[in-house]
Amino acid sequence: MQSVAIFEAKAKLSELVKSRHVVEITVHKKPVARIYPVFEESEAFMAELKRQCIISENITEDDGLEALQDWSD
Repeated sequence: MQSVAIFEAKAKLSELVKSRHVVEITVHKKPVARIYPVFEESEAFMAELKRQCIISENITEDDGLEALQDWSD
């Protein structure tokens, strides 16, 4: 998975979307969002999506909110 800072994602959004890869957007090196390409449903895609959701459960909502608050200051 590619990880990019929010300012880079903003500048290169079209390029990132066209890459058809999962892109994690970070603020102060903390993940705050992910961009997923649209695929035809397949077993491999669903397995990867489930894996990513399990990883995401380790990140609390407060982590993302704190990162956004730090960024807006």
